[in-house]
Amino acid sequence: MLNLLLFDDYTILKNISEGNMPKYACGKCQFEFTSEPDKNGAIQCPHCNEQFIVAGEDIELSAGSVLNGFEIQRLIGTGGMGHVYLATQISMQRSIALKVLHSSLTQDAGAVRQFMDEARNAGKIQHPHIVSAIDTGEANGLYYIAMQYVPGETLESKMNRGKFVSVEDAM
Repeated sequence: MLNLLLFDDYTILKNISEGNMPKYACGKCQFEFTSEPDKNGAIQCPHCNEQFIVAGEDIELSAGSVLNGFEIQRLIGTGGMGHVYLATQISMQRSIALKVLHSSLTQDAGAVRQFMDEARNAGKIQHPHIVSAIDTGEANGLYYIAMQYVPGETLESKMNRGKFVSVEDAM
């Protein structure tokens, strides 16, 4: 399992003569090493084999990753504020939609506030045509909203196929 740690959670040392590759100190064993993040934004300590996700560029969570009790199954979609994943709420063994704020926005206090306000406001609404917010929070520097998962084709997918969507279906 990957630890979701951001740059602030362990030390980035100055670049040394390995070119542009950054040097890290493992947050678990303090071993200093250089590494290039893999396609998931992860690095692995060669001494203790601990894995970390590195923030900076936007990252996507991979299937099997666990974020505060939610196990990622797959990416559903991406929007301006974040990625939405199909996930399993481990404690309840149910499928949920997990919206995770883009890691590139986590240092923007206004974006974080807007994201968390969205979650709190969604949690106040109970309507059969609006998904319910289940939980919200922050884990290891990543902000998330857990929502009811509604399976089926997206409106965007229907529109891209040129399918007409009636007012009743849209509502």
